[in-house]
Amino acid sequence: MTEPHLEEIQNIENLLVNPSLEQSLFQELKQKFLKKLCEEFKVDLSELNKDMPIIKTQITALQVKYLIDMIDNKKHQLPNYYYYRKQYSVQLIGETSQLVSMKDNLPIIALEDMFDACWKIHTNVGYQGRLPMEKEAKKFYCNISRRVIEIFLCYSEEYQLKRKRSKNHGLVVKPIRSTRFNERMQIDLIDFRTLPDGEFNWILNCQDHFTKFVFLLPLKNKTAIEVAKGLIQVFGFIGAPRILQSDNGKEFRNLEALKLLWPDLTTVHGRARRPQSQGSVERSNGDVQNILGSWMRVHNTTSWAQALPFVQSIKNSKHHEGKVDEANEQVDDDDELDVDDDANCVVSDELLKIRDELANNKRKNPENNDQEKENDEELEKDEDVNELDEDVASRPKKIRKTRKRVHIGQERSVRKMMSKNKKVINSFKVGDLVLFKTDDVDRGVADAQNILCIILETKNDLFQLGCRAGVLDSFVAYNCIEKTNLVSDFNKEDIPTDRNGDFQKVSSREAVRVLSVGHGQGFLRCNCTGQCATNRCSCRKNELKCSSRYHGKLYRCSNCD
Repeated sequence: MTEPHLEEIQNIENLLVNPSLEQSLFQELKQKFLKKLCEEFKVDLSELNKDMPIIKTQITALQVKYLIDMIDNKKHQLPNYYYYRKQYSVQLIGETSQLVSMKDNLPIIALEDMFDACWKIHTNVGYQGRLPMEKEAKKFYCNISRRVIEIFLCYSEEYQLKRKRSKNHGLVVKPIRSTRFNERMQIDLIDFRTLPDGEFNWILNCQDHFTKFVFLLPLKNKTAIEVAKGLIQVFGFIGAPRILQSDNGKEFRNLEALKLLWPDLTTVHGRARRPQSQGSVERSNGDVQNILGSWMRVHNTTSWAQALPFVQSIKNSKHHEGKVDEANEQVDDDDELDVDDDANCVVSDELLKIRDELANNKRKNPENNDQEKENDEELEKDEDVNELDEDVASRPKKIRKTRKRVHIGQERSVRKMMSKNKKVINSFKVGDLVLFKTDDVDRGVADAQNILCIILETKNDLFQLGCRAGVLDSFVAYNCIEKTNLVSDFNKEDIPTDRNGDFQKVSSREAVRVLSVGHGQGFLRCNCTGQCATNRCSCRKNELKCSSRYHGKLYRCSNCD
């Protein structure tokens, strides 16, 4: 019986190590990886230059063969023979001579064989990242460097799909602009259930977007009634804003009753599981927690509810980069904002009625009015009152200048954000491979965190993505995707089409389910009223068992365990 050829043994071993890859694709990735290494290290595999020094981490197959022949045959006349003799030795493993490092007593592998070695190490560590691969490689080889592993990970699709995305700090899809106080108010809740203060478990944080002025109120729970009571206190003090912005929580979505008191109030809710849609109040939450924690530690108390007024005062007097100091910015008095002074807040009809009643009572008592005029004439003769009048007269001018400084600071922050965003947006091109991160609630426990997609179209700084399950049914922003260096054969031709030749439209959850090794997020309901005995039952059709989640605790069908 003849012995099998070494290449056949290697092919069988590759299939056992990585059965999911076709042999042709495996060899293609190997050639691309080797080409990338040669470009990185500036190495020519076709010739051997004996005058150039041999670097252990960049050694080629010709150099390995040259060193084995030199050391085995003791060729003293060759250059650097004694140096290489101290660095390397030759060991006979079976019928093959292996070059070994004298320092580590580990074999040395050539660049041509590093892809196979890295792939075996990658599978041994469960397709993890650089650090586990480095630790595992040091057990078997002495010349696989960190840079080689980093290049190799660009060719592992499994690693790219499951790795965590890098955080996009400071990336804003569309900055929010406001022109005056009480035009937009952002609200959010801070959870203090782990440190309750009597009956209080939550903090309601209401922040004016223009001035960053905050109101902090303790709440007993996070129901809509409790939140509405807190907002009525704030609105009774400064009036209702034009826009009330919050997240997608049900305690905020049920605040429509406030429109009965303030009909012109507009409520805006952010996207689900997207706290960055109102990042200003989220950062304010962090500041409040830090200030409150310091106050509690200094005063050695856990009664945080009584500390909220002091924390509110500290937070409102704190410097904010969106505001421009008067000493650092010159504001022209004539350069005013083009806004309506009467549109600063929303006033309810009830409050207007009270104001009219007070005015009518004042007209009915002219004697009191005459007496007040006489008192005013006496006060105007006083010099202190004159100074006060001058200060009051100049107050509108100071308010306009302060408002203009805040507006300038806000625009400066917007330009800073957009300049950074444009660099990120311009880095994405049509045809680029990107990673689209899926939400936790859309995937199963064994599904990858990312979906490999290709950019098909750009529109208004939004991107249309296609994957192996189809084309996502909505455009996504650039903070939802991340560029990848993955080398893959995936292209537009791999996107499924319908009978008309158009790309199939799928949602992100449906794409996860199609690409999943299981059933996606795994929550299937059959809603059957019978015994679930046929394939009409979606659970039985998908070879799943029904449970009390589908039929209730007291009902059991033929498909239950």
